[in-house]
Amino acid sequence: ISSSASIMMNEFNAQNISNTVWSLAALVLSNEPFLHVIAKFFAAQTKTCEPQAISNTAWAFASLGCLHHPLMTAIAAAASASIKSYNGQGIANMAWAFATLGVLDEPLLKAISAASIRTSPDFEPQNVANTSWAFATLDCFDRPLMTALAAAAISRLPEFNPQSIANLSWSWARIIFRDGPLIDALAAGAIHTMADFESQNLSNTAWAIATLDFFHRPLKDAISA
Repeated sequence: ISSSASIMMNEFNAQNISNTVWSLAALVLSNEPFLHVIAKFFAAQTKTCEPQAISNTAWAFASLGCLHHPLMTAIAAAASASIKSYNGQGIANMAWAFATLGVLDEPLLKAISAASIRTSPDFEPQNVANTSWAFATLDCFDRPLMTALAAAAISRLPEFNPQSIANLSWSWARIIFRDGPLIDALAAGAIHTMADFESQNLSNTAWAIATLDFFHRPLKDAISA
């Protein structure tokens, strides 16, 4: 398929290219030479792309661990200009993709922050967790954003799964952001779902508690049980 697609790439529009690379990522099929061909053609079309195509392409390249600097530069510029039209998943996917690939683009992060603050009340739990994780991974402390995400997390914490709780705890500890109500809510959520925690979830949560110097006897007892 990749050989045929490479030959036909001149006939592909941005949506065709995005669908192709998204499928490769969903199937966990990495072909670096082909991905570089895709990157070249998609980068040339980002200015006319729909937001979902841009977000999906960024997610796909990050999922496949393929960093193509010209592509990410083009995606960052296009996303910064159109981020107001992204939904919660699109915003979170964009943040997650750049953090996963270790690309720090300050104009894009500022745009993502503003869009997240505006739409965070409608964020799904995974959107909250992924956006928090992305900014923490990039060592980008944005207090207004973190405050908005904390409020969004508290309002929907019963819907968070163990991994989201652990990732959110890790993110807050990574940037040393102490939000009392959120930490209390995360502790309660962790206790409630502790039976379903995997070892990495448990490790991240315990590390977060220690890093934030947070004393919560019931949670500590649950972790050590």
